Amino acid sequence: MSSDNLYNQKYMVPDIIEEFMDNIGNEMNNAHEKPNGYKPLVGSQGALELLSDEFSTCIENVYTIGNILLEVSGEYIYAFSRAISNPLLTFAPYIIARNILETSSIVAWIFDPNISAKDRCERYYGFEFISQIKHEQFARLVASTEDHKIAIEDHENANKELQKIIADAKVKGFCIHIDNEKPTGIGKGFPSSTDLVDKYLGMGNLYRLYSAVIHGHHWALRALGFSFSRLSPEGDHLFEKYIDPRMLFLLTFNVMTACNLAYSKKFHMYGWDKDDIDMKFALSMKRIKDNLALTV
Repeated sequence: MSSDNLYNQKYMVPDIIEEFMDNIGNEMNNAHEKPNGYKPLVGSQGALELLSDEFSTCIENVYTIGNILLEVSGEYIYAFSRAISNPLLTFAPYIIARNILETSSIVAWIFDPNISAKDRCERYYGFEFISQIKHEQFARLVASTEDHKIAIEDHENANKELQKIIADAKVKGFCIHIDNEKPTGIGKGFPSSTDLVDKYLGMGNLYRLYSAVIHGHHWALRALGFSFSRLSPEGDHLFEKYIDPRMLFLLTFNVMTACNLAYSKKFHMYGWDKDDIDMKFALSMKRIKDNLALTV
């Protein structure tokens, strides 16, 4: 789809997406005005987990991580809506969609209502271990190449934080996996992003496809972003950038579904009303489908 095809049409998809996100924001603001404010409602699953003497601290920490990732995912949604606004970008929507699938799936994994407080705490340590391993590796490389005081201190702090996470997890009774005398994970660990997207969204193969765009695999770039235009006077095949309307709908469905899932999981855990969000999601997707049918 060339963006030129949409200039004189009533193309409303980006507006519908942002309206949906604004509705979610309003629902969250309404929840924040209740007595518990930003915390789970009294009696909700989230509130009960926070009352756990043994796991309350790590539950609070993992909720914080989930809320940060929700903010990130929400910002990606707005970036997606702008990427598919006139004039449409060709490859950016795939890259942004991939990031939304990943962050939303992690949020769903964190706020999964079908696990116990102990299991959620184990997920916290598994996630934080991987995060701090990456931090320590990055800080070590920077310190070794730049030999700057701040870089060296950052590496030392990263290593201390990693050791603290391992020690805390051990106190809580979670298994520390060791290979060649080095810790490699905590508990059940942190699943791969592809596995999370597949488990919570059923979109593992799409995630792989969108990842191929990020990694510059020409078969994906050629199939998703170019179409034959014409033959040159010399007989060469000329191509132009192009996004198929069906892919535009699929991408929009992907990101809206992922976003709705992430927020619904949080609302469930916090005891907030998620039915209204689910209803507005269904209505928004119908409007998007109808609008695309009119503009292509």
